[in-house]
Formats: sequence, C-alpha cells, structure tokens
Amino acid sequence: MSEHNPLKNLSRERIILLALCSLCIVLVAIVLTASGIILAQESATDNNAWLVGVFITTAQLDIPSETPQGPIRANWRGHVNTDALFRPGRLYAQWCEIDEKFEFPDIEGIPFFVALSPPSERSPDGFYGLYNAPGIESHGMHVHHGDNSLHIDIEGTIHAVPGSQAQATVYKNRVFQTQSGDVFLEAALGGSSVHGISNEGDMLRQTFTASTTITERGVETSHSISVAVGVSAMFPPETIVILQMDENNQLVNRTMLAPSQQYETLYLAPITEYVIIETHRAIPPGTHGQAILREIISAGELGIATFYARDDGILEGSWIPLSWPE
Repeated sequence: MSEHNPLKNLSRERIILLALCSLCIVLVAIVLTASGIILAQESATDNNAWLVGVFITTAQLDIPSETPQGPIRANWRGHVNTDALFRPGRLYAQWCEIDEKFEFPDIEGIPFFVALSPPSERSPDGFYGLYNAPGIESHGMHVHHGDNSLHIDIEGTIHAVPGSQAQATVYKNRVFQTQSGDVFLEAALGGSSVHGISNEGDMLRQTFTASTTITERGVETSHSISVAVGVSAMFPPETIVILQMDENNQLVNRTMLAPSQQYETLYLAPITEYVIIETHRAIPPGTHGQAILREIISAGELGIATFYARDDGILEGSWIPLSWPE
C-alpha cells in the first residue's frame, strides 16, 4: 500500500509549471530576437534616407498605407535601386530633366527642401538646389561643407489670411532623399490653422532637425539639416496705389494696380524723385489691423514687393518692376 504524499505531488506541479514558464520564455526570446533582426534591417534601410525639408499643403494628404510595393527601378547611376521601392505611406517625386528639378506631380503644394540633383554632363557629381515656390517667403539657404560632413540650414515663412473666414490650414509634410538619390515625402499627421486669429504677426515657428551618418566605400559622412518654417497671419492687399512725387513733394502721377496681376516694367515720369506706395487691405470685422499701409520707395529701387491672397488663404508674393528716369 503506497503512502499518499501531497507535498511530493505539489512539488511535481511546481516543476511542471516552472518547465512550462521556461519554455514560454525561450519562445518569447526567440520571437523577440527575430523581431529585433527585422527592426534592425528596417532601421538600417531607413538610415539610407535623410531629411531634406518639407512639402507644404493646405489639405491633409491621404497616402494609402497598404499599397503594394512597386517595381524595382534603376536609379540615376544606372544601378538597380532597391532603396526606391514604393513603400506604403510614401509619395515619390519625379526628376524633370527639362526644368532640372524634383516634382510631386500628383499633389498641389509648396516645396521647401534641399536635394542633390542627379549627375549630368554639366554637373557630374550633381548639385544641391533649394526647391521652393510662390507661397513661402524664403530667408535663404546656408550650406556648410566639412571634410566628411555636410550641414544645411533653410528658413522660410508661410503667410496666411487670418480671421473667422480663414480657410488655410498648413500641413508640413517631411521630405527625404535616399542614398541612391530618390526623393519622397511622408504625410504630416496634423496642421497649423489661422482660423479665428484676430491679429497679424507670427503665429507658429517649427524647426525640423535631423542628423544621419552614411557609409559609402568605407568612408563615413555625416549629413545634418535644420529646416525652420514659420506661419504668419497677414491681411491680404486688395489694391496697390503708386504715388509718384517730384522734388517739391508734389504729386506727379497716381496709379492703381491689383497685386494679383502680373505686370511688366512700370516706367515712372521723368521728374519723379521718389514714390509712395499705399497698400489698401481688407480687414475683416472683429480683427485688428491697419487698412492702409504706406511706404516710401527711393530712387533706384528695382521694384515693389507685395502679396495677394490665393483661394486657399495662402498669400503669394508679387513683384512690380520699376524703371526710374535717367
């Protein structure tokens, strides 16, 4: 007759439980190890693309997140471009040979990025160009070259119409360039709006920074960039009045122009000594701002810089050339 020992049975249960736990831990470790390899590969691939700027839109981009990858294309060095697979959530630019620039043909927006062009006979190593368009006021580009480093600074301002009727919402979609030369963007998750703003002036300034180290033919090169984009509220000009004045401060001629039109050179009267520019603006009810702005233009100034409002509420720059008497 065997003796019943509950402590012995309990010990076996514990042993079985510990064995099962150990098996689970091993399985989890295997899964995590495999996942870690995949993530490391994805991270290494992503390190082959670096930030080059933004592409600004007034509507949120709807880029499918489950689109199948496209065919493998050849890059502009003639090699198979495995980095340029059309991945979900990315929209790739096209290189226009005629205009020598990158374009996103399927969407409307304002480019503001610095990218390296493909090699050509004129530029065998390519060249870094600032890609921008009317709708952003650029404050310049600064490129700093080192022995094995490249740093780029760009800064710009988007002007938008404020007030309760404002329509503009600014989305800053980040733009990247791969090591093989392709340029793509990723959709922004949120935007900046001037709806309900009653005053003029700077609203929001956002700076994107990134630093990447790439290795090519055994040489490490660091690539860093700073992209500062501000959003400023501005009431739209409706009429530009040009007052030509003589040396006795007497009115010589008065001209009214619409800032939204393109003008050829405006020839001033022979006795014109200086010009007064009156900018008549639309100030919505409930907002604060000067309806008329005045500025003096001295002899020799090349032209008049102004703005006009687009249908989406973004202000584009306009230029009126001036020709002074000899």
